[in-house]
Amino acid sequence: MSEAVKLVEKLGLYQVFLKLYEHNRELLNEILHLEEGSAVTLEPLRIKYVIGVTNSSHPHLIANLLGSRTQTLMQPEAIWVIGRGSGATIPISEERLSRRHAAIQYRRDTDAFYLHDLGSTNGSFVNGELVQSRQRLTDGDRIRLGNLVFTFFECRQRLKLAHTEPQLLEHLERNGTDKRMADQKARSTSPFLDQHGDIGDMTTRPLTSLTAAQQARILDRFFDREV
Repeated sequence: MSEAVKLVEKLGLYQVFLKLYEHNRELLNEILHLEEGSAVTLEPLRIKYVIGVTNSSHPHLIANLLGSRTQTLMQPEAIWVIGRGSGATIPISEERLSRRHAAIQYRRDTDAFYLHDLGSTNGSFVNGELVQSRQRLTDGDRIRLGNLVFTFFECRQRLKLAHTEPQLLEHLERNGTDKRMADQKARSTSPFLDQHGDIGDMTTRPLTSLTAAQQARILDRFFDREV
């Protein structure tokens, strides 16, 4: 491999790590942990859920079934139809779901949520039990519709908590100020660029705009060994 090709590869590697440092230091830390054989933090666990909320004038659902985003789902008759058809209130692209697979309904006469199977092909299950017609839902029930699995929670109480202590408010505000200052310092500081500001400007240019001499100057100061 020629010296010029090595220089280009080294400069490209530096630019990648510089971008990570500026925009995603957490990812860079994960990479460094892997290199060092350190423990790696786990990714967030994606759990699908539906929360039935009754402590308001309009009972509603809070769910992350649509694109994994948490949304408040209001429905005038308090009936939410789940299926893969466009006519479903909660349309989900899942091949084992029927077009109108099941419905969650809130009934004011019993002040409760129910799961109704709407004659689905693959059935509706609550805690592993097949739902024949309808099943009253309780907090923590596991629901399976085809291959769609989610947990149902019920929110019935709204609690008004005490004010936060002044000392804790002061501590939180101080932490926020320290974090902002640290972020600003991290964004504006790179040990390599602090020492060689003129070279820092060159790293933002396309590789093709740098001469071999400029590349050599950067790499001589950044790398202390061959790749």
